[in-house]
Amino acid sequence: MHLANNVDKGRNINQNTNMQKAFCLSHILYLVFSVGIIITVLVLIYKFCKTKNSKEIAIFISAVLLFSALVWNRISIAVIGDGPQKIPDARNLMPFSYCALASLLLAVLAVICRKSREHGVFHCIVYLAFVGGLAVTIFPGMVLGNGDSTIFATRTFSGLVYHSLAMFMALVLVVTGVFRPDWRKWWCLLLGLCAFITFGLFQIHVFNMADSMYINIDIVNGMKWYFAGPTMMAIFFTLALCYEYIPKFLKARKTRDANEVAV
Repeated sequence: MHLANNVDKGRNINQNTNMQKAFCLSHILYLVFSVGIIITVLVLIYKFCKTKNSKEIAIFISAVLLFSALVWNRISIAVIGDGPQKIPDARNLMPFSYCALASLLLAVLAVICRKSREHGVFHCIVYLAFVGGLAVTIFPGMVLGNGDSTIFATRTFSGLVYHSLAMFMALVLVVTGVFRPDWRKWWCLLLGLCAFITFGLFQIHVFNMADSMYINIDIVNGMKWYFAGPTMMAIFFTLALCYEYIPKFLKARKTRDANEVAV
């Protein structure tokens, strides 16, 4: 346990140091390439996936890609080790972060729960996957905290890829219309966060892991685990309210302008 704690302390220090590597040339190239592909594919899905079968195919392919990238990342961390010390540990095959667990649940449940994607579970994992994926794609300090010298190292690159795919899949569910954000489902996210923390405590005490769900280390510099809930709830309400009311505002404005022209 002492050794494992040292590993995570090193990971926490490196996480803060490697925030400086964000927006280096390699990261900018990754951002341009990945964001370009994501936007292009989303536009194609929105334009051409009109039937139920075509939407399901898009969701299935997205889920397979996300699951494959996540497995790649977990195997890389388990074999190479998590943190700058690079100590292999089979326990790292298990997801021990919000993003990893949310991505796993999203990839699996989006495929096997085809008729219940409006279930409360999705109103937790979709937001966690999207926000976590977006945050790490833009500010990859968490995955750079592994101690790798370049983002193209296996552990770091697989982490970036699966986070980007998690963000992408969350958007695919919204673009295809099978999932609609709803601010009235705020309690689903709250209960989901409690479940994630409980799972983290289970991993720490049962599997003797040094950390899970950032309970023992900072999420980012100075941000403790208990800030995750309020931060995610604030982001949830912002995204859900924008999704619901911005289209209504634009539609009302368009109607008002049309009436003024008619007069």
